[in-house]
Amino acid sequence: MVSNLGQTTTTSSTGAAEQAQVFTTGSNSDGYELTSIEIKFTTDIDSGETAPTVTLNNANGSSPGGVVATLSGPSTFSKGTITFTAPASTTLAANTNYFVVVATGDAYLSTVREDEEDADKEAGWSIGDERLWRGTVGTGFWSEANLSAHMRLKGTVEADTTPPSFSSATVNGASLV
Repeated sequence: MVSNLGQTTTTSSTGAAEQAQVFTTGSNSDGYELTSIEIKFTTDIDSGETAPTVTLNNANGSSPGGVVATLSGPSTFSKGTITFTAPASTTLAANTNYFVVVATGDAYLSTVREDEEDADKEAGWSIGDERLWRGTVGTGFWSEANLSAHMRLKGTVEADTTPPSFSSATVNGASLV
């Protein structure tokens, strides 16, 4: 739906315990279904180290709000682009801000300075130009960082399931119009 993985890596993030990247959905009135989020990391996770966890959160103003979904990650972890899978039927509303929140564990996020997304994004979708971070998972205030997290959101456009309605018809000779 939207990605900045095609943009040049700038650096890795600091070891902040929790990082949050805002994104905005497009205008499809029936919404979208999120299937996965791919996030690029610059470090390996060795046995005994803590792997990252990822949640999708509502926006509470300009900070993450309540958890919408907890995504499942791989059982093994190495640097590069890692896929986190959303639970079935994770629905996103149209024209809405959400946050991808990463409790980084012992991993470092790849970041990108360009304020652009890849060209193949869905209409109206965007990834925020900055990310947030805080030093303790689940508590404390969010601070602003001037680089975006390297990520791709994947999913589908929800189909309009409203049946067509019939209002009237007239007979014109042998034809119904």
